[in-house]
Amino acid sequence: MIPTISSTLRMNFVRMSSQMRTPMTNNLCLRLLSGSSFVRQKDTSNTPATAPTEPGQGAPGDAKKGQVSMNQAYKPNDFEKRILVWTKKYKSKEDVPNYVSREEMEKSRSKARIRISNYMIVATLIGCIIMVYSGKQAAERGDTVSKINRDWHADLKEQKKVEDQAALAKSYNTK
Repeated sequence: MIPTISSTLRMNFVRMSSQMRTPMTNNLCLRLLSGSSFVRQKDTSNTPATAPTEPGQGAPGDAKKGQVSMNQAYKPNDFEKRILVWTKKYKSKEDVPNYVSREEMEKSRSKARIRISNYMIVATLIGCIIMVYSGKQAAERGDTVSKINRDWHADLKEQKKVEDQAALAKSYNTK
């Protein structure tokens, strides 16, 4: 039987873990083998608090939400704060907290994308209606694309003819 890559790696990992003697390393190896994740304790002083510790402190919008953990915290920039207000997550730009959840930001972006797409659809339809109306008006006047093209080419031929005659006259005058 030919060993596969995964079985070979597993055998090497088991061999390496049996050589390690410290309990912490063995515990880590067991966690890695079992597939469980290693979760570190977070320093609470670094987590952004969106709720003030004492009443009357913090930004105006900070008292509305609970704390946001560092894993899910997202600091919106000025434009993203406008998006949050435009999608009616907050009443004003000042009400937006310093940190919002990533999920909330992604939902707001999606709503903004949908809203912009809908506006573009409406603008395209209005543009189409205007162009249809303009085309009908041009047809009533007798303007067609082929007629405009023929006129343009006739003008070009006339200009070329005048330029050629001027060049020919100039060449006779210089001799």
